[in-house]
Amino acid sequence: MDVSTTIASAADDQAVHCRTCYKELLEAIASVKSAFIVICLRTDTTLLMSESMRSLLTLQPGSIHWRSDMANDSELVAACERAIVSSETDWVAEIEVAKSKRSVHFTKYQNGQLVVTVHAEPSVAENLHEYMQARDNLFSTSRTISVSEMATTLAHELNTPIGTISNILNGVKMRLKNPDAQIGTIDSALDRALDQTRFSQNIISRIRDFTQSRRPKPDVLDTRLQLKEAIELLDWLLKHNHCQVQIIVPDEPLYISGDATMLQQVFINLIRNAVDAMYQQNKERRKLKVSAENIEGKITVSITDTGHGLGSGDKLFVPFATTKSGGMGVGLNICRSFIELHQGRLWLSPNEQEGCTCFVELPEASQDAIQKKGFV
Repeated sequence: MDVSTTIASAADDQAVHCRTCYKELLEAIASVKSAFIVICLRTDTTLLMSESMRSLLTLQPGSIHWRSDMANDSELVAACERAIVSSETDWVAEIEVAKSKRSVHFTKYQNGQLVVTVHAEPSVAENLHEYMQARDNLFSTSRTISVSEMATTLAHELNTPIGTISNILNGVKMRLKNPDAQIGTIDSALDRALDQTRFSQNIISRIRDFTQSRRPKPDVLDTRLQLKEAIELLDWLLKHNHCQVQIIVPDEPLYISGDATMLQQVFINLIRNAVDAMYQQNKERRKLKVSAENIEGKITVSITDTGHGLGSGDKLFVPFATTKSGGMGVGLNICRSFIELHQGRLWLSPNEQEGCTCFVELPEASQDAIQKKGFV
């Protein structure tokens, strides 16, 4: 075999090897999940395009004209043109590709090639997980803040029955030293002490249930019962502040779909706000009206107070803006977030004479959901 034949044979072997390597490279590129395109800056044509990119742009194989390929994505074309003439070699832009906002990475190489990579959108599962995690964090944070704001009043309220129990026991102790002490009087005093103990336990038990951490659980709820339970939870606060409470609800159920504890917290926060607003009002004029009704498929709850009303400069839904000396300025903002999570809305309106009214509007539960719960 002469030299020329040897060289030709070696060249053929090398060509076969190159074709094999190139085929393997294409197969590797095709398996890449990222959507990308390689543009030759000298010829202004497409050198390479991944299957993910072709699928994203709904293109047929074989096209080499990137401008016509991206004709339906004008933002992407404009961004590529900017990248071609730009002095920057690496940058990222948030643009619309295939009718969705995506992050696009542009890398320009010295060999005259521009690589455009379109990053995939987060999966529905990832978005849902992040949403649930954020909602749980908001739920937990709000509960902690609410309990923190309730602590001072709660301590004051518990101090009353504890002081009463202490006085009763001191009296019983003194009577027991008297040999003529009547058992009936001592028994009656101990019954009063037990009543005060149960009252204190009831307060602590309800607060503990309220602060128990758990994942929000949707259910079919009767709004009337939700409001009643919220008022019962705050009965100690209402009595302490000498508030006259009026509840106006229809005889028929007002069904909504939502998380019982989350909505209970909203109603509790709104009622507490109404009580706080009446703090400087004369005791006989502290009137709280809580009502609920079904208006064209929307369950509307209104909480009306006779307090100081809404000031022109009040920043009601601005986080960390508050007029309360012990407040944190997040209550109303979180309440609105919770209501919006239930596809509802929350707003406040000044009354004609004094005070203001807070409205909560929630969609009525579907008939299917009501029937599944066996309420029909």
